Amino acid sequence: MMARALKLHSNKETAFTDVKGKWYQKEVQALAEVGIVKGVNATTFNPNANITRQQAAAMIMRMLEYKGYKATVAANALSFKDANEVFDYAKQAVSELQAQDIMTGSKGYLYPQSNLTRAQMAKILKRSLQLVNLI
Repeated sequence: MMARALKLHSNKETAFTDVKGKWYQKEVQALAEVGIVKGVNATTFNPNANITRQQAAAMIMRMLEYKGYKATVAANALSFKDANEVFDYAKQAVSELQAQDIMTGSKGYLYPQSNLTRAQMAKILKRSLQLVNLI
């Protein structure tokens, strides 16, 4: 979804052995080339793995930054009741997405280490693309 929305394409051979030959190989490679997605290591992407809310936030923030967006709030601006459960690498992203009403949580909680559903990711992606005027 993201690569298509950003109109990213790649014709390079992917280093991720677990996406070679898959229908989404070029999209994953294109997103990796610009630093939006990362593998679990240099040769494994793990496309069937679940993604947590904080992982999604970090990825969405990298996408926003790729489009030239600059963060407007500090990493410690989190107001979720479970903010202490957000890992350091994701605090800035979660803070920003919360401030921009992109990630809203539920009843004051983010549940940062819980998995994100496809529907939730679609909603977050839509709001993020709207923020940078891509839709």
